[in-house]
Amino acid sequence: MLNLTTQVYFPGDAGNTKDELFDAALLLAIDNAGASKVARYDFVLDLG
Repeated sequence: MLNLTTQVYFPGDAGNTKDELFDAALLLAIDNAGASKVARYDFVLDLG
């Protein structure tokens, strides 16, 4: 069995600059259209 642990970040969050593990490639894509917000991040795994 393979275990994966990761984290993603919210754009513009003040804590991003304080996080020594921060990587801009892990920012969520936020869609602000409409009354609600939708966050998206696509995980791509190479298991081969």
